[in-house]
Amino acid sequence: MQKIITKWERFFQNEHVIDTWWKRKKALFQKRHAKIVRINARGKVYRVYQSKDFFSYEYFLHISLLIREQNKVMSIEEKIIPYLVKEQKNKIVEHKQINNRENNITIDTLQSVPHLFHDNESYSRLAAVRYAERWWSSINPIFSKEKHNSFSFIYQCLLAGFSQTALLEQQTKNLETLDDFTTYLGKIKGQEVTSPKQLRLGDIILYDFSGENKWDHATIVTAKDSQRMPLVNTQFTNCRYRYWSYEDSLMWTTKTAYKFLRIR
Repeated sequence: MQKIITKWERFFQNEHVIDTWWKRKKALFQKRHAKIVRINARGKVYRVYQSKDFFSYEYFLHISLLIREQNKVMSIEEKIIPYLVKEQKNKIVEHKQINNRENNITIDTLQSVPHLFHDNESYSRLAAVRYAERWWSSINPIFSKEKHNSFSFIYQCLLAGFSQTALLEQQTKNLETLDDFTTYLGKIKGQEVTSPKQLRLGDIILYDFSGENKWDHATIVTAKDSQRMPLVNTQFTNCRYRYWSYEDSLMWTTKTAYKFLRIR
Protein backbone atom coordinates (compact mmCIF):
# COMPACT_ATOMS: atom_id res chain seq x y z
CA MET A 1 0.00 0.00 0.00
CA GLN A 2 2.95 2.34 0.58
CA LYS A 3 3.66 2.28 -3.17
CA ILE A 4 0.12 3.53 -3.84
CA ILE A 5 0.42 6.26 -1.22
CA THR A 6 3.61 7.47 -2.90
CA LYS A 7 1.90 7.30 -6.30
CA TRP A 8 -0.96 9.51 -5.12
CA GLU A 9 1.38 11.99 -3.44
CA ARG A 10 3.19 12.43 -6.75
CA PHE A 11 -0.10 12.66 -8.62
CA PHE A 12 -1.41 15.55 -6.50
CA GLN A 13 1.94 17.37 -6.54
CA ASN A 14 2.55 17.08 -10.29
CA GLU A 15 1.73 20.39 -11.99
CA HIS A 16 2.25 18.99 -15.49
CA VAL A 17 -0.13 16.03 -15.49
CA ILE A 18 -2.02 15.17 -18.65
CA ASP A 19 -5.79 15.68 -18.91
CA THR A 20 -6.99 14.04 -15.69
CA TRP A 21 -9.94 14.61 -13.39
CA TRP A 22 -7.54 16.36 -10.99
CA LYS A 23 -6.33 18.81 -13.65
CA ARG A 24 -9.93 19.56 -14.62
CA LYS A 25 -10.98 19.99 -11.00
CA LYS A 26 -8.22 22.54 -10.35
CA ALA A 27 -9.23 24.42 -13.50
CA LEU A 28 -12.86 24.48 -12.34
CA PHE A 29 -11.89 25.88 -8.92
CA GLN A 30 -9.81 28.55 -10.63
CA LYS A 31 -12.82 29.45 -12.78
CA ARG A 32 -14.93 29.75 -9.63
CA HIS A 33 -12.24 31.91 -7.95
CA ALA A 34 -11.99 29.29 -5.23
CA LYS A 35 -8.87 27.72 -3.75
CA ILE A 36 -8.17 24.21 -2.49
CA VAL A 37 -6.72 24.75 0.98
CA ARG A 38 -6.20 21.15 2.03
CA ILE A 39 -6.42 17.67 0.53
CA ASN A 40 -7.13 14.65 2.70
CA ALA A 41 -7.05 11.24 1.04
CA ARG A 42 -7.30 7.81 2.54
CA GLY A 43 -7.63 4.38 1.06
CA LYS A 44 -9.43 1.27 2.24
CA VAL A 45 -8.78 -2.15 0.72
CA TYR A 46 -11.99 -4.14 0.33
CA ARG A 47 -10.97 -7.08 -1.89
CA VAL A 48 -7.72 -9.03 -2.35
CA TYR A 49 -6.70 -11.54 -5.04
CA GLN A 50 -3.56 -13.63 -5.13
CA SER A 51 -2.21 -16.12 -7.64
CA LYS A 52 1.13 -17.65 -8.46
CA ASP A 53 2.13 -14.78 -10.73
CA PHE A 54 0.04 -11.83 -9.59
CA PHE A 55 -1.06 -10.09 -6.43
CA SER A 56 -3.93 -7.65 -6.83
CA TYR A 57 -6.40 -5.77 -4.69
CA GLU A 58 -9.27 -3.31 -4.98
CA TYR A 59 -9.55 -0.27 -2.78
CA PHE A 60 -11.65 2.83 -2.27
CA LEU A 61 -9.93 6.20 -2.40
CA HIS A 62 -11.81 8.73 -0.27
CA ILE A 63 -10.79 12.28 -1.15
CA SER A 64 -11.86 15.25 0.94
CA LEU A 65 -11.12 18.80 -0.27
CA LEU A 66 -11.25 21.83 2.00
CA ILE A 67 -12.17 24.80 -0.20
CA ARG A 68 -11.95 28.54 0.39
CA GLU A 69 -14.41 30.38 -1.83
CA GLN A 70 -13.92 33.91 -3.11
CA ASN A 71 -15.66 35.51 -0.12
CA LYS A 72 -13.54 33.36 2.25
CA VAL A 73 -16.42 30.98 3.02
CA MET A 74 -15.05 27.48 3.68
CA SER A 75 -16.68 24.34 2.29
CA ILE A 76 -15.87 20.65 1.82
CA GLU A 77 -16.19 18.45 -1.25
CA GLU A 78 -15.88 14.66 -1.01
CA LYS A 79 -15.39 11.94 -3.61
CA ILE A 80 -15.01 8.16 -3.33
CA ILE A 81 -13.38 6.33 -6.24
CA PRO A 82 -12.78 2.55 -6.53
CA TYR A 83 -9.42 1.43 -7.91
CA LEU A 84 -7.77 -1.84 -8.93
CA VAL A 85 -4.06 -2.53 -8.36
CA LYS A 86 -2.08 -5.41 -9.87
CA GLU A 87 1.44 -6.22 -8.75
CA GLN A 88 3.94 -8.58 -10.34
CA LYS A 89 7.33 -9.29 -8.83
CA ASN A 90 6.70 -6.57 -6.25
CA LYS A 91 6.09 -3.94 -8.96
CA ILE A 92 2.84 -2.20 -9.82
CA VAL A 93 1.91 -3.23 -13.36
CA GLU A 94 -1.63 -1.84 -13.37
CA HIS A 95 -3.46 0.84 -11.43
CA LYS A 96 -6.83 1.87 -12.78
CA GLN A 97 -10.18 3.24 -11.75
CA ILE A 98 -12.99 0.69 -11.83
CA ASN A 99 -16.76 0.56 -11.68
CA ASN A 100 -17.08 4.15 -12.87
CA ARG A 101 -20.58 4.43 -14.30
CA GLU A 102 -20.33 8.13 -14.97
CA ASN A 103 -20.22 7.14 -18.66
CA ASN A 104 -22.91 4.47 -18.46
CA ILE A 105 -25.29 5.47 -21.25
CA THR A 106 -27.47 2.38 -20.81
CA ILE A 107 -29.48 3.84 -17.95
CA ASP A 108 -31.58 1.71 -15.63
CA THR A 109 -33.86 2.90 -12.87
CA LEU A 110 -36.64 1.56 -10.70
CA GLN A 111 -39.95 0.33 -12.06
CA SER A 112 -42.81 2.83 -12.24
CA VAL A 113 -45.46 2.54 -9.55
CA PRO A 114 -48.33 4.92 -10.45
CA HIS A 115 -49.91 5.03 -6.99
CA LEU A 116 -46.82 6.52 -5.38
CA PHE A 117 -47.35 10.05 -6.60
CA HIS A 118 -50.65 11.89 -6.25
CA ASP A 119 -51.57 15.55 -6.45
CA ASN A 120 -51.99 15.77 -2.70
CA GLU A 121 -48.52 14.41 -1.90
CA SER A 122 -46.01 16.97 -0.69
CA TYR A 123 -42.28 16.77 -1.26
CA SER A 124 -40.03 16.99 1.80
CA ARG A 125 -36.80 18.50 0.52
CA LEU A 126 -35.20 17.90 3.89
CA ALA A 127 -36.01 14.17 3.76
CA ALA A 128 -34.64 13.85 0.21
CA VAL A 129 -31.42 15.65 1.14
CA ARG A 130 -31.05 13.59 4.31
CA TYR A 131 -31.29 10.43 2.22
CA ALA A 132 -28.69 11.74 -0.23
CA GLU A 133 -26.40 12.60 2.67
CA ARG A 134 -26.86 9.21 4.31
CA TRP A 135 -26.34 7.03 1.21
CA TRP A 136 -24.08 8.97 -1.18
CA SER A 137 -21.08 6.83 -0.22
CA SER A 138 -22.75 3.40 -0.11
CA ILE A 139 -25.72 1.45 -1.46
CA ASN A 140 -28.86 1.07 0.63
CA PRO A 141 -29.01 -2.72 1.13
CA ILE A 142 -32.76 -2.92 0.48
CA PHE A 143 -32.09 -2.12 -3.20
CA SER A 144 -30.47 -4.15 -5.95
CA LYS A 145 -26.72 -3.65 -6.32
CA GLU A 146 -26.46 -5.14 -9.81
CA LYS A 147 -28.12 -2.31 -11.71
CA HIS A 148 -27.51 0.53 -9.30
CA ASN A 149 -26.40 3.83 -10.84
CA SER A 150 -26.93 7.57 -10.51
CA PHE A 151 -30.53 7.42 -11.77
CA SER A 152 -31.64 4.73 -9.32
CA PHE A 153 -29.92 6.66 -6.50
CA ILE A 154 -31.71 9.90 -7.40
CA TYR A 155 -34.98 8.01 -7.66
CA GLN A 156 -34.46 6.70 -4.12
CA CYS A 157 -33.87 10.28 -2.94
CA LEU A 158 -37.16 11.34 -4.55
CA LEU A 159 -38.99 8.46 -2.91
CA ALA A 160 -37.55 9.46 0.46
CA GLY A 161 -38.78 12.99 -0.12
CA PHE A 162 -42.32 11.88 -0.95
CA SER A 163 -42.89 8.82 1.20
CA GLN A 164 -40.76 6.68 3.48
CA THR A 165 -43.31 3.89 3.06
CA ALA A 166 -42.94 4.02 -0.71
CA LEU A 167 -39.18 3.83 -0.30
CA LEU A 168 -39.44 0.58 1.62
CA GLU A 169 -41.97 -0.86 -0.83
CA GLN A 170 -39.49 -0.52 -3.69
CA GLN A 171 -37.13 -3.20 -2.41
CA THR A 172 -39.27 -5.82 -4.17
CA LYS A 173 -39.38 -3.99 -7.51
CA ASN A 174 -37.29 -4.64 -10.61
CA LEU A 175 -35.16 -2.13 -12.48
CA GLU A 176 -36.40 -0.78 -15.78
CA THR A 177 -35.27 2.00 -18.15
CA LEU A 178 -34.48 5.69 -18.30
CA ASP A 179 -37.92 6.21 -19.87
CA ASP A 180 -39.46 5.05 -16.60
CA PHE A 181 -37.33 7.53 -14.71
CA THR A 182 -38.53 10.40 -16.90
CA THR A 183 -42.10 9.12 -16.47
CA TYR A 184 -41.62 9.50 -12.70
CA LEU A 185 -40.44 13.04 -13.15
CA GLY A 186 -43.63 13.77 -15.07
CA LYS A 187 -45.78 12.24 -12.35
CA ILE A 188 -44.22 14.35 -9.62
CA LYS A 189 -44.61 17.51 -11.71
CA GLY A 190 -40.95 18.41 -11.98
CA GLN A 191 -40.73 21.90 -13.47
CA GLU A 192 -37.81 22.67 -15.79
CA VAL A 193 -36.05 25.97 -15.02
CA THR A 194 -33.46 27.79 -17.10
CA SER A 195 -30.73 28.44 -14.55
CA PRO A 196 -29.03 26.30 -11.88
CA LYS A 197 -29.35 29.25 -9.50
CA GLN A 198 -33.12 28.74 -9.56
CA LEU A 199 -32.76 25.28 -8.03
CA ARG A 200 -33.37 24.62 -4.36
CA LEU A 201 -32.18 21.83 -2.09
CA GLY A 202 -33.76 18.55 -3.17
CA ASP A 203 -34.03 19.55 -6.84
CA ILE A 204 -32.56 17.46 -9.68
CA ILE A 205 -30.03 18.00 -12.47
CA LEU A 206 -29.78 15.73 -15.54
CA TYR A 207 -26.64 15.58 -17.71
CA ASP A 208 -26.18 14.85 -21.40
CA PHE A 209 -22.39 14.76 -21.80
CA SER A 210 -22.38 14.06 -25.54
CA GLY A 211 -25.04 16.59 -26.50
CA GLU A 212 -26.96 13.86 -28.33
CA ASN A 213 -30.17 14.22 -26.33
CA LYS A 214 -29.37 11.14 -24.25
CA TRP A 215 -29.20 11.59 -20.50
CA ASP A 216 -26.09 10.01 -18.99
CA HIS A 217 -26.15 11.10 -15.36
CA ALA A 218 -28.26 12.62 -12.58
CA THR A 219 -27.56 14.48 -9.33
CA ILE A 220 -29.52 15.99 -6.44
CA VAL A 221 -28.87 19.45 -5.00
CA THR A 222 -27.77 19.11 -1.37
CA ALA A 223 -26.10 22.48 -0.71
CA LYS A 224 -25.25 25.88 -2.25
CA ASP A 225 -21.90 27.62 -2.51
CA SER A 226 -21.27 31.26 -1.58
CA GLN A 227 -22.58 32.37 -5.00
CA ARG A 228 -25.80 30.39 -4.48
CA MET A 229 -24.78 27.86 -7.12
CA PRO A 230 -25.79 24.21 -6.53
CA LEU A 231 -23.53 21.62 -4.93
CA VAL A 232 -24.70 18.08 -5.58
CA ASN A 233 -24.59 14.51 -4.32
CA THR A 234 -24.77 11.40 -6.48
CA GLN A 235 -23.30 7.95 -7.02
CA PHE A 236 -21.01 6.39 -9.66
CA THR A 237 -18.71 8.16 -9.05
CA ASN A 238 -19.84 8.73 -5.44
CA CYS A 239 -19.68 12.46 -4.73
CA ARG A 240 -20.76 14.84 -1.98
CA TYR A 241 -21.05 18.62 -2.45
CA ARG A 242 -19.60 18.46 -5.95
CA TYR A 243 -19.97 21.59 -8.07
CA TRP A 244 -23.04 21.18 -10.28
CA SER A 245 -21.43 21.76 -13.72
CA TYR A 246 -19.27 18.59 -13.72
CA GLU A 247 -16.60 20.34 -15.79
CA ASP A 248 -14.04 18.41 -13.71
CA SER A 249 -15.38 15.10 -15.05
CA LEU A 250 -13.53 13.42 -17.89
CA MET A 251 -16.96 12.78 -19.43
CA TRP A 252 -17.68 16.49 -19.68
CA THR A 253 -17.40 18.06 -23.15
CA THR A 254 -18.21 21.45 -24.62
CA LYS A 255 -21.38 19.82 -25.98
CA THR A 256 -22.66 18.91 -22.51
CA ALA A 257 -26.33 19.81 -21.99
CA TYR A 258 -28.21 20.07 -18.69
CA LYS A 259 -31.79 19.86 -17.52
CA PHE A 260 -32.60 21.66 -14.27
CA LEU A 261 -35.70 20.25 -12.58
CA ARG A 262 -37.43 21.87 -9.65
CA ILE A 263 -39.54 19.38 -7.72
CA ARG A 264 -42.88 20.92 -6.72
